[in-house]
Amino acid sequence: MFKEEVLRKLIRKSLEEKSKNGSKPDNVSGDAEQNGNVWVEKGKIYVRNRQQKRKPTITPCKHATLYINKMPVYEQVAVDENNEIFVETECEETPGEITVSVSPDKLKAFIKISPVTKICYRLVDQNAQEDLFLKVNPFVEQYWNISADSIKKELARNNVVYGINYDLIDDLVKNPRLAEELVASGSEPQAPADDRVEIYFAGTVPGKPKILPDGSVDFRTLNRFPPSVEQETILARRFPGTKGIPGKDVNGRLIPPANQKHLFLKGGKGVAIDTEKQEVKAVISGHPVAKITGNVYWFDVLPVLVQHGNVDLASGNIQFKGDIKVLGDVKAGMVIASTGKTEINGAVYEATINTGGDVLVRNNVINTKIKAGGHERYYTKFLPLLRELKNKLRELTEVLNFLTHHRFFEKQELNFGQLLLVLEEMKFKEIPIFINRLKELERNADFELHQELIHFINLMVNTFTGLNPLKLKKITEIMMFFPQLDLLEKLLLENTAEKACAILLSYTLNSKITASGSVLVSGAGCYNSFIDAGGDVNIRGVMRGGEIISEGNVTVGTAGSDIGISTIIRVPAGKSIKINHACPGVHLQVGRAFKELSQSEQQISTTVNEKGELGLS
Repeated sequence: MFKEEVLRKLIRKSLEEKSKNGSKPDNVSGDAEQNGNVWVEKGKIYVRNRQQKRKPTITPCKHATLYINKMPVYEQVAVDENNEIFVETECEETPGEITVSVSPDKLKAFIKISPVTKICYRLVDQNAQEDLFLKVNPFVEQYWNISADSIKKELARNNVVYGINYDLIDDLVKNPRLAEELVASGSEPQAPADDRVEIYFAGTVPGKPKILPDGSVDFRTLNRFPPSVEQETILARRFPGTKGIPGKDVNGRLIPPANQKHLFLKGGKGVAIDTEKQEVKAVISGHPVAKITGNVYWFDVLPVLVQHGNVDLASGNIQFKGDIKVLGDVKAGMVIASTGKTEINGAVYEATINTGGDVLVRNNVINTKIKAGGHERYYTKFLPLLRELKNKLRELTEVLNFLTHHRFFEKQELNFGQLLLVLEEMKFKEIPIFINRLKELERNADFELHQELIHFINLMVNTFTGLNPLKLKKITEIMMFFPQLDLLEKLLLENTAEKACAILLSYTLNSKITASGSVLVSGAGCYNSFIDAGGDVNIRGVMRGGEIISEGNVTVGTAGSDIGISTIIRVPAGKSIKINHACPGVHLQVGRAFKELSQSEQQISTTVNEKGELGLS
């Protein structure tokens, strides 16, 4: 193993040589006679006899066997053009895998397959020279070597014998892919209840505060607003009891049915009971509520959700599947969550609004978090970091390929993990930086991220940060991350395809505003607030302090202040920032072009010149 200072010196010298000579094969045709007597062209070794004091030499390298006159040679050897010279390069193959896992309840079995990875080495072309050190480059190929029989044998080895999806097996053989898929499903037992009631909505018991795990009471969570349904919606159905039927898990074992029950349906406001079909039906549109008393199920449908007063401790938080209209204010500490639009006639103070549709607040918004459009905006933050990480990992594998086959190292016992760690510190410091930024985004998410994303980020942390690179043994361990990166990019693109939802406000102070679509502040303006928009941002009044990050264009009436309060506006390349009056200290960024205003400007619009510099017109 090299001492670290020696390794750093050799890496620096090798990379300087690489930079000077280039990484592509040299064009040697026509120059051999001028520069030397032995060279490599199109994978073959050529020797030319010349009048000289000694014969040219060839030194073999790792992953390639040199034959002189059909005899293998392992050390430097002198040659002439009468020798029969041949090089046989190596191929390394990592076999594919079939992995079967069974869920704890034995009702599901999953299968995951991985491809065969084959690395073949090819002789690198070199200019003519007196002493030739052979070089090889690796070429990686992945292919699938899987059959239906091999999958079935692995299922049998894991005792998966029931509920097997043979169509999926045939599809995996025809269209193999790196994904965990459900390959077998057990059958749950059918309950033998005299009556079984199925409720087709998420019912709640109104008016009761939430008891927290520590025994304290959350008086803001009163569960007063169940999801809404349309008129004629079937809310519940009672099934007559039948003899219970055992289920079966994927291992073929029987699962006994549960004990019998006797249940009854009763209807209150806004519902009707069909005694023949044993169904509960809504007769008006509104919010269904179910209350269970013993073996009796009571149902009501409440009117459409309109909060006539304030959202405060008296009303409790509002969580609703649909649109919400609040006629009063939203008070401190309260939460509104909906899948539809939210309209608030009053003001919002120190609250949280999280909706799947547009948001309209007609009065002031102070110290509040508003999110419109689900989690789309947050997922978009991961994509550029993952793409940058993929590019840097590709550069890293190219440099590792070069170094591990360089003459400085090929005859030494080189520790791959040590080489990788030193390379990160010398040339690829961005890799752990990108990974730490991904981890920070994961920690700061206020919702549950996809498990695939969390797993990959943790894998990157445990592979490339700190001293973890020392654990790696070979370059294929890095190359196996590229298919996972491609799958993650596809997953994130699917999760950022939601509809664009807008936020319309009159005035905002010390707030965080996030929208998958546009943001409009139509009144006095925006003060010390953060706006993150997937569309355009239009502040008709003043933007003083805070930051705007927009995927569209930004228009502001007055930006900043005469005393230089930090005010930042960022848009991607190809978009523009327009400001009627901009004060000194305003920071503008378009793509990577950046400018801080040193004096007041009137009627400005950003431009980016050919040099990538930000200008104002």
